Amino acid sequence: MEETKKLFMKIDKRQTQSLSPSAFNSVVTQRRGLLNNINQKTMKTILLEKSPVQQQNTSFKYSIINLNKTRLAKIFTSHPVLFKRAQEMILFIRPIPMAIFLVLFNLLLYFYRSFQFPFYSLVAISYFLYYSCKIISPRIWPILEETLFEPEIKVDPNESNHLRSPDDAADFIYAYYNPIRLCLKAFTKLSSDTSITGLQVMLCVYAFLFFLTFAFDLFWPFAIAANVALIGPGIYFCPIVRVAVTNFKKRWNL
Repeated sequence: MEETKKLFMKIDKRQTQSLSPSAFNSVVTQRRGLLNNINQKTMKTILLEKSPVQQQNTSFKYSIINLNKTRLAKIFTSHPVLFKRAQEMILFIRPIPMAIFLVLFNLLLYFYRSFQFPFYSLVAISYFLYYSCKIISPRIWPILEETLFEPEIKVDPNESNHLRSPDDAADFIYAYYNPIRLCLKAFTKLSSDTSITGLQVMLCVYAFLFFLTFAFDLFWPFAIAANVALIGPGIYFCPIVRVAVTNFKKRWNL
């Protein structure tokens, strides 16, 4: 601010006329230096200013990192129908919709593996499927709701596969998500370190990830982990399985 005032301050002609040529040149040089400083600061502000897309990506990144039990519970509470239907499918209360979803999910993995999409084709088909779902879902969802999720199924609250409250579901999910969140938080903190040591650490991390993904095919570990995450809760909370596990523990005193 002070530099701007000095730059636009009027030059007294009487003072400049009384100055020697060398003194006058020093005044002009000083004004040019102030102008250069202002231009550099302006350019720096423009370069550091984030676009709306960058701001959206940053907010999304930090919302994932700072996700806690309370925020998870609020998300579930704000989408009650979807939260209920997802629980009914994952806990095998409605096995037919869950079976259809698993078939479609694994078909998607199969097509991805079989066609070996190049990077640009993968991005294009991903956006195509995304916008197709946004167009089709409002029309097809009422039909699916009426066909697959009617009538309402009542589950005994004492059964192991009963529907959980948003708080209980948030506690269960957060127990498995928290280690991943901590890793993402540490990675983000390291990536924001612009010192030489921080840059060297990130260089080593990305080099390790490159050699890992280059030497090993991570498709099958991902596919297996995704299927276990989808099927595991239904098996774990199934009343028959829980009774069998309890009897097994009693028999062998485990």
